[in-house]
Amino acid sequence: MNYISDYLHIVPKHILKNGQTIFTGQPVDSMSLFLKKAYKFLDINYPKFYKMDGLSKLGFVAAEFLLEKGLREGFADEEIGVILSNAEATLQTDKKHQERINSDNGMVSPGIFVYTLPNIVIGEICIRFGLKGENAFFITKEFDAKMMTAVINNLFLTDKIKAAVAGWVNVSTDGWHAFLYWVFASDKALQLPEHTAENVKKLFEKPE
Repeated sequence: MNYISDYLHIVPKHILKNGQTIFTGQPVDSMSLFLKKAYKFLDINYPKFYKMDGLSKLGFVAAEFLLEKGLREGFADEEIGVILSNAEATLQTDKKHQERINSDNGMVSPGIFVYTLPNIVIGEICIRFGLKGENAFFITKEFDAKMMTAVINNLFLTDKIKAAVAGWVNVSTDGWHAFLYWVFASDKALQLPEHTAENVKKLFEKPE
C-alpha cells in the first residue's frame, strides 16, 4: 500500500505543514522577500539559494520544510523520486530572459537562461538532498491529483522508486503556491492516508 505521511503548503502569507502554520510573513511581502525570510528561518547555509529564480526558490524552500524531519531515513537515494507539476512552467523567468535579450542587444544571461526549464526545480531539490530516483515535471492547467497519483503509484508498482516528493509548484502574476507531500510504499497496514486521488485532492485545497 502507498501512504502519505506529511504535506506542506506555501502561500503568500503562510507556510503550513500538516495543516499547522509553521512560518508567517507580512501581507505586503513580495515572493522574493517572503522566501528569503523563510530561508533564513530555516537556518541553513546554502549560498546557491540566492542564485535561483523564483520558481526554484519556492520549490527549494518547500522541500526543505517538508523533509526536515528526516522522512528520508530508511530509503536509499536511488529509491526516492521527485514528481512535480504546475500551470505556468517557467513563464515568469522566461519573461525576464526575454527582457534581458531586448535590453542587451540580443545578449543572453546564462544565470537567467538556465532556469527557463521547469525541471530545473527538480534538479535543485535533488542536488540539495542527493535524491537519485525517477523524476518528472508535468504542465497542466490545474493540479491533477488523478494523474499525479497514477504516475507515482505506477512507479511504486514497477519498483522504480519506494518514496517520492510530489506536488505542485507554481508562480504566476496572480501569486504563488507550492504544495508538496511525502508518499511512500509499505507492506504494512498503517494509520495514514492512502495515496489516492481523492485524498491528495483534499490535501491540495489551498489554505487562505
